[in-house]
Amino acid sequence: MVKKIALSHWKIEDIPIEDSNGNYYVLFFRVPVLFTGKNDPYLPSPSAFKDFGKGMSTDWSKYSTPKKTQRRGKKPNSYYGVVSLKVEAVKVIDGLSINHKPIQWALFEKGNRAHANIYGLPIYERVKHYKRNKKQVFLSRISKWEINQLL
Repeated sequence: MVKKIALSHWKIEDIPIEDSNGNYYVLFFRVPVLFTGKNDPYLPSPSAFKDFGKGMSTDWSKYSTPKKTQRRGKKPNSYYGVVSLKVEAVKVIDGLSINHKPIQWALFEKGNRAHANIYGLPIYERVKHYKRNKKQVFLSRISKWEINQLL
């Protein structure tokens, strides 16, 4: 096995609501096409917003764009849409928090300075009847499509 060697040392930063010019920061989130709202193509399904055990992975707009976020997916770009979530709106949801967690460059692996996790969503388990919760519904409602493959 090849040992990963860190090639950069990006610092973890606090993610404020806005930048020094008063522009709101957002988090970009990849949404697989199958989670585009069936009843409303203008909203992603609440089921898209889930935590697989390490937080819900997003990209901070300070260091990323919707296109860069889309390209970071493991599947072809056409598989993903991208939504933005205002940092301010996420921070007011009771029980949710945002942590900047840059992924360092390593040998044979690309880094991601923009990476941030949202914590506080229920841990997703592959069960027959996965129940949505209010936080997921709220995230769906505050999200704005930046790249929507179906529109």
